[in-house]
Amino acid sequence: MCKRLISLGNPRFFGGTALALSTGMSASIVYLFVRTPPDGPGSPVGLRRLKAVQELRDELRRMGDVIVTASPIRADLQVEITNVFASDDSALPRNGRRVVVIRLSAGDDRMDFVCADGPGAASAEQQAAKRIGLWLESLDHEPVPYGHRLPDALTVTPSNC
Repeated sequence: MCKRLISLGNPRFFGGTALALSTGMSASIVYLFVRTPPDGPGSPVGLRRLKAVQELRDELRRMGDVIVTASPIRADLQVEITNVFASDDSALPRNGRRVVVIRLSAGDDRMDFVCADGPGAASAEQQAAKRIGLWLESLDHEPVPYGHRLPDALTVTPSNC
């Protein structure tokens, strides 16, 4: 995995925003994106996806050790919001009735997962940011020797969404 050192003293790159990283601490770079749905960017589906991307971007930035970039070129991880389902198409704030589908890609590894808003619980984007953080941590660890791995048929991925 490719890690970058953060230069906190350069407002040209970070718009003068103070980052929650200490000098010399490394950060993971994440490319966050959404594809335009067939019915166009102004459709209810397109607007839901855009809103989810904006909220997930904000959650990832709050983590402090993640840089969200607009280009996949030097990204350690690509994060795509593939769909957002809602029980209605109203413009009301989050009302606990959304399901967000997210795809993670790092090299040849891919993973899709689903998070949902819940009444009184964390938003789908907050849950997704935690999962992305765990995925980034797993990229930093050495692979498990083959003799200590579970067979593919027994491998499970726990979910807390």
